[in-house]
Amino acid sequence: MTKQIFFAVLLVIGMIPPGTASELVTFKGSGQETLKGKLSKPEGKETFPGLILLPGFNFMDKYYDVWSERLAGWGYVTLQLNGVGPRGQSSLSAPPSQRAQDVCYAKGYLSGLPFVDPKRIGVIGWSQRGSSTLAALCTTFLPGQPEDPLRAVVTFYPYCFRSLTGLEFPLLILIGELDNLSPVATCLERMPQKKTRHEVILKVYPGANHCFDVEGVNREYMGYRLQYNPAAAADSIIQVKAFLTKHMK
Repeated sequence: MTKQIFFAVLLVIGMIPPGTASELVTFKGSGQETLKGKLSKPEGKETFPGLILLPGFNFMDKYYDVWSERLAGWGYVTLQLNGVGPRGQSSLSAPPSQRAQDVCYAKGYLSGLPFVDPKRIGVIGWSQRGSSTLAALCTTFLPGQPEDPLRAVVTFYPYCFRSLTGLEFPLLILIGELDNLSPVATCLERMPQKKTRHEVILKVYPGANHCFDVEGVNREYMGYRLQYNPAAAADSIIQVKAFLTKHMK
């Protein structure tokens, strides 16, 4: 890791506030389903932008808590969705279009909170649930309600199952060069070939695998390599902060 990246990350981490207020919440999903999440709010009485966090792996809960605290330090309300669906099964097994409904109902919940600006709601997703944001067109699931599009989307190592042309939001993809679960080649094939209405950024980290951003991870998962890469992890924090500042503030 370069000295520049190291000191930049120290500065960013130093902005994480102690004792960020968090609470467990439930809200309506599709049909009679109830969705669960963890809501975190920065200190202050003003209206904040909101971010939906979509965990990729259930064994990384503490990691997503760190992101919630970090984002609160940057001035964002976060809603961290539970990785287990309403039927007690992992929502990771559902197709992207179905998982995208969770994004839309979570967005509706955040929009109704008095301290969240409904015009400034975005998503950060990891792995397969990061892929689901690429299918999130929320007017499909909340008919009759006025909708603002997602303000910005960040995805860590998603599977790019669809074309990245014609998206309704700016998109930042952070992915490892050696990722064999979400191959970077698939995202490269689906990148826009011409200038698009919304910015689409693909950041590829040389020598990095799936879960490159999760400190301490070094394992095989169903034949796929999950491995922490400190240089890529450090830079990803910087990239996320800059992207959100550009599009969410």
